[in-house]
Amino acid sequence: MFDQKACKRCGACLIACPALQMTKDRARQEILRLVDREADDLVLANCAGCAYCDSICPTQSNPSELRKDILRARNRKTGVSGLRIISEDVPFNIMSAGLETEKEAKLKRLDILKHPPPASEVFYLGCALSYIYTDLAQNKLFEKLPAVGGMQYCCGAYAWHAFGEKEAQIRGRQLLAELKKTGVKSVITFCPECEDMLGHIYPSIIDGFDISTRSVTDYLWEEHQGGRLPFTQPLSDKVTFHDSCAWRKLGPRIFESPRRLLRAMGAEVVEMKHNREKTMCCGAPLIGRNSQMAAGIAEKRAREARDAGAKVVAVGCAGCFSLSGAATKQGLETYHLLELVQMAAGDKPPHRIEEIKTQLVGSVISAMTSDASLASKKYILKDGVVVGVPG
Repeated sequence: MFDQKACKRCGACLIACPALQMTKDRARQEILRLVDREADDLVLANCAGCAYCDSICPTQSNPSELRKDILRARNRKTGVSGLRIISEDVPFNIMSAGLETEKEAKLKRLDILKHPPPASEVFYLGCALSYIYTDLAQNKLFEKLPAVGGMQYCCGAYAWHAFGEKEAQIRGRQLLAELKKTGVKSVITFCPECEDMLGHIYPSIIDGFDISTRSVTDYLWEEHQGGRLPFTQPLSDKVTFHDSCAWRKLGPRIFESPRRLLRAMGAEVVEMKHNREKTMCCGAPLIGRNSQMAAGIAEKRAREARDAGAKVVAVGCAGCFSLSGAATKQGLETYHLLELVQMAAGDKPPHRIEEIKTQLVGSVISAMTSDASLASKKYILKDGVVVGVPG
C-alpha cells in the first residue's frame, strides 16, 4: 500500500525513474497531483509500472502503489482492453493471439496441460509458455513431473494489477480450487509474475492459500547439485542476467538463484548498472501505450548490457524478450535461462525468440485489422466475471 503519511512529496521517485526522467520541479508537481488524485496522463500512461520508484523512495512510501490505485479505480469504471485479460471469456487476448500459430500442436499440448494427472508437485508453466513460447518447456529437462497450464490455471496477475484486491482474491480462490482438484500442494514456477502472485500476493490477501512455490531456477540448481543435471558443454561467454521487475519485492535470495546457476554452467556473470532490487524494466508493459518510450527503455537496457561487457543477455521472463531486438543492435544475443541450461547440458534449443515475436505481432495486427471492435472493446471484472463495457 502507498504510505501517504510517510511520503514527503519530494518527487525523488520520479526524478530517479529511468523512463520518465523528470526535472526536480516537474517531479514535485506530479507527485503532488498523484497524491491529490488529480494527475494527468503523463505519469499514468507513461509509467511502466515496474516499481523501480519503490526501491529508491527515501521514505519507503511505495509510490508505485499510488499510481496503481488510481488506475484501478479508473479501470473499474472504463474497463481495459481484452488483450490484457487472460480469460477464455474474452474473444481475443494476447494468449489467444499466440495460439494462432502452430495452432493444432498447441491445442494438443494444451489439452494435456489442462488435464494433469494427480500430483502433489507440478511444473506451473504460466500463460506465455502455454500459448506463445511453447518451445521453452518442451524438452527433456522437464519430464519428471506433470505440467499445468492454460488460461484456467492463469495466476491472475491481470486481476490484481488492473482491478485490485477484491477481484484478485476471487481469481486466487478459483486457482486454488483448480490446483486442489489434482492434489497439488507445491508448484515450480517458470514466470516471475506467477512466482510473485502465488508466493507473495495471494498468501497475503487470501486466508488458507497454502500452495508453496519455488522458482524453476531453484529446481534446476537442485537437479544440478544432486548430479541429475550435469553441464557437459560449459558456456564460455560473458553473460548478464536481466532481473524481472516482478521479483523486486521477493527478497535478495531470488536474485542470486539464476546467477549461481549461470556460474555453474561456466558463464562469467557480469552485472548491468541496474540490477537486482534496482533492476530496470525491459519496456514491455509500455508497448501498447507508448511504443516509442518502450523502445527507448529497451535500447537503454541493451546499452547497459553492452557496457557491462556482456555477449549474452539472459532473461527469466518471457515478456522480457522485448529486449532482444535492441540487444541484437548492440551485438548481443538474448536467451531465456532455460535455453542456456539446455545448451550447457548438451542439448540444442530451437531458439526462435524473434520468429515467435514476429508471429505474435502479426496475429494481433491481423485480428485487429479484420475486426476493429477487438481494439476498441473494453472489459471489466465484476465479482470474478468478465463483463463488456458498453462502447
